[in-house]
Amino acid sequence: MLITLCFFFIVFSQGILAQRILLLEKPGTFQNYKYGIGTSISVKTIHKQLKINGMINRITDSTVVIGYVHEVFINDIELIKRERYTVNLISVLSFIAGAGYFVLDGFNNAINKEYPIIDQGTIITSASLVGFSLILYPFRNKKYRIGKPWGLQVMNMSMQYE
Repeated sequence: MLITLCFFFIVFSQGILAQRILLLEKPGTFQNYKYGIGTSISVKTIHKQLKINGMINRITDSTVVIGYVHEVFINDIELIKRERYTVNLISVLSFIAGAGYFVLDGFNNAINKEYPIIDQGTIITSASLVGFSLILYPFRNKKYRIGKPWGLQVMNMSMQYE
């Protein structure tokens, strides 16, 4: 048992020692976002105006490899998009609620042989919920422009001296 624990400690401690983190921060505040290896990221570059989405595979002192294909210099990143989970959740739930209310009320009135099957109140309520979800759609992602308010840097979290 002790040999197994020592083996796992030696194998897994090497990955902990050489970890780098991409840090998006607003200086002077506590607002920051950390990106590590395996984290999903969406960036736009300055020079070629490329929009790159994918998982971070490698972080060096000056570059980030995204999706095993794109190696982007940190100085070339113009903006980073982050998903707003709360807005996304509210948008999806209101769309499901509006469509579900429309279908369930129509099905209930059809079973009970009530006419009209879809009345005006159902249309107004379900259209309001679906419309609200569509209005929230452009606000699902927040763009962070790299420059004056937001800075981007690599933090070397390794315990070794380089």
